[in-house]
Amino acid sequence: MELRIHPLAVIGTFLWRGGIAASALTGWFLYGASVDSDDLMFLTQSGNLLAGIVYALVAAYGLVLGLATGKEPLTNLPRGAMTLLLMVVGCTYIGVIAGDTSEAKDLLTHVITPLLAFVDWCFVGRSQNRVRFWHPLPWLVVPSLYLVAYTANGEALYDFMDPDSSDYAGVLIGLVVATTIGAFGLYAIGKVKGAISRSIRGEQQPPPRQQQPYQQPYQQAHQQQWQQPQHNWQPPQQGWQQPPQQQPQPQQPPWQQPPRR
Repeated sequence: MELRIHPLAVIGTFLWRGGIAASALTGWFLYGASVDSDDLMFLTQSGNLLAGIVYALVAAYGLVLGLATGKEPLTNLPRGAMTLLLMVVGCTYIGVIAGDTSEAKDLLTHVITPLLAFVDWCFVGRSQNRVRFWHPLPWLVVPSLYLVAYTANGEALYDFMDPDSSDYAGVLIGLVVATTIGAFGLYAIGKVKGAISRSIRGEQQPPPRQQQPYQQPYQQAHQQQWQQPQHNWQPPQQGWQQPPQQQPQPQQPPWQQPPRR
C-alpha cells in the first residue's frame, strides 16, 4: 500500500524542484535569455531552458496532485530525461571542453543545476523507485534529437565536434555510448533507491504474478464436474433371457363350435 505524503513534505518538494527550475532559468537568462535558433544550438542554453520549464511543470503538478490526493505523481520519465540532459551538459563542459566556471552563468548552467538535478533523482521523492527497464530509452530522445539537429546545422560550434571532420562519426558514437551508459546508470540508481526504501519500511519486493496456482483449483473443479460418473451396476451372469410368449389358440370353425345355450 502506498504511503500518503504529508502536506509539508509536498510543499517542501515543490520548493526544492522550483529551486532547480529557477537555477536553470537563471543560468539561461545570464547567457542572454535568447530564444534565437542560433543560440539554442548550444546545448548549454537549450538544455537549461528546457530543464527549467520541465522542472517548473513537475513542481507545480506535484504540488497540486500531492495536496489533493496525498500521493506523489509518477514523474520519473520527465525527471530522468532532464537529469540525463543536464548531466550531459555538465560532464561535456567540465570533462571534455575543460571549460571555465569562474562566471556565475557557467557555474549555474554547468555545475549547480546539473548537481541539483542529480541530487533530486538520488534522494528526493519516491517516483524514481518505480523506474522500468525501458525508461532509459525515452530519456535518450532529447540528446539524440540535439545531435541530429547539430549535424544538420553543419557548423562546428564546439572544437571537438566538427561535422566536416573525418573523425566526427567516431565522436558521435562516443557521445551516444557515454549518454546511454549514463541513462542506465540513472536507472540503476532508481532501482537501488527503491530497494533501500523498501528495506527501511520493512516491505518486500512483490512476487511476479503467476496464474498457474489460481487456475489449478478451477481446472480441478472443471474436471470433477465433467468426469463420467461410475456406476456399480453389473449385468447378470447368466445373461438376459426373453420371456416365453403364449401361443394363440386356434379358433374352431362355426359348424364345429358347440351350440350356445
